[in-house]
Amino acid sequence: NAWFMDDDSSKAFQEYIDKYHSDYMKAFRNGGAIDIPPLGSSKPTGIVEYANMIGGVDEIYTVGDNLNDIPMLEAFCGFAVSNARDEVKAIAKHQCNRVCDMIEFIMEEK
Repeated sequence: NAWFMDDDSSKAFQEYIDKYHSDYMKAFRNGGAIDIPPLGSSKPTGIVEYANMIGGVDEIYTVGDNLNDIPMLEAFCGFAVSNARDEVKAIAKHQCNRVCDMIEFIMEEK
């Protein structure tokens, strides 16, 4: 994970990672923040690995706001927060204003 104060710097760093290190890692930019997992790893694969470590779960809910969250929202029951990018809202199964709204929805569904 890396953090930059401005979008231009984070974009330049993402391009550097993608150009020189794409054989073993991938950079996912979210404004000034950059997630840099090993190639073949992602938010969905990490969530599944964690779920398996704790003995599995019946249903997985996720919440996101930016482009790097799309694979995670598509893979599970995904919520987009109200200030999410339009592309993220378009693929999310649900929307919420706050994470606690998502939790209330899940609790009511049970």
